[in-house]
Amino acid sequence: MKQLHTFPVPELLTETQPFISISFALDDYSAYSEKDSLKLENYLKEAETAVQDLGPSWLNQIEAVRKAERELLTATKSLLLYTNEGHVFYYHLNIPVSDQMLFGDGPNIAPLIKHYQFNNDYHLLVLNQDSAHVFEVSQDSFRDIKEDGWPLQLTEVLGHEKDGGQLSHSGSAAKGGPGQPGFHGHNETSAEKEIDRDNFFRAVDNHLIETFGQESRPLILYSLPENQARFRSISKYLPLMDTGIELSGAKVSTEEIAERACQFIAGYRSQMLTSLSKRFVETKPEYRVNDQLEEIKTLAHENRIDELIIVEDKVLSAESDRDKRSTIKDIVLATYQAKGKVYILDSEQLEGDFSISARLRY
Repeated sequence: MKQLHTFPVPELLTETQPFISISFALDDYSAYSEKDSLKLENYLKEAETAVQDLGPSWLNQIEAVRKAERELLTATKSLLLYTNEGHVFYYHLNIPVSDQMLFGDGPNIAPLIKHYQFNNDYHLLVLNQDSAHVFEVSQDSFRDIKEDGWPLQLTEVLGHEKDGGQLSHSGSAAKGGPGQPGFHGHNETSAEKEIDRDNFFRAVDNHLIETFGQESRPLILYSLPENQARFRSISKYLPLMDTGIELSGAKVSTEEIAERACQFIAGYRSQMLTSLSKRFVETKPEYRVNDQLEEIKTLAHENRIDELIIVEDKVLSAESDRDKRSTIKDIVLATYQAKGKVYILDSEQLEGDFSISARLRY
């Protein structure tokens, strides 16, 4: 059994392999509840009925889910569970999902597309000239990271205090100790302050890379405009977002930081949606195909789709015919396999009248 935290992932990009897909909302008022336990058991019984003629391997996987019940249900918001003949994968997501059990070719990845199509998980760096805190930010959670050496303080990173006039031009990602560059004292000049700041910012940047790597969550920078500009000129951290929260992080409560972060993310998501819709509207007709499923399917398998929009209220409703849904699933998987992006949106969020639209690379 494996918990997954990202999407798309190779394990779920298939339409030929049978999958049990279970999703349901968890009790918001309890990390583990008998109500959720009963709900899971009912879905597992449905799943057993669906696979009863497929051999013992399926039943063994379902039994493994039963044994891991507490692990699966010790969360709030939503559980997504995907089971095939040999493996069990699951997500805990902070979004509402439909309560259902489905069995068929390929997993039901629509909830995952909707959750991950715009970033829902971020890191937030609250950066001052003498301190740096990192927070994990998700749709319904906010956590101050206090492991892996965080938070950082200038006095710890740069080591001992220097006598006035002794300027240091080197930086270090390590914490203070023998051989560290040191920082300047109370009588420092403006030039010395800038050197200390730059050395500290380099250390913060290096520690971000060491802690999270270069393929982590997007990083929101919370800092004064002048510190934003300087840190961006120094930083080599690829997940750093181009825009940030231009406010002082000094003497601010965690609650206020969390509120500002939520406001920023909501605005950023709105901008991303507006930009996406505008891109499709402004794309030349020869680089965009609307509603021609077979043509879009061919383009997907030719690796030509850069972005794909599916209008949920038009093509993913219960009334949609099975062949159409199967074709759309094929298009989605081929688009992901070619490193394209897929969005599931409502018609009210978009300009234009279409049910599915592909924007082409060439």
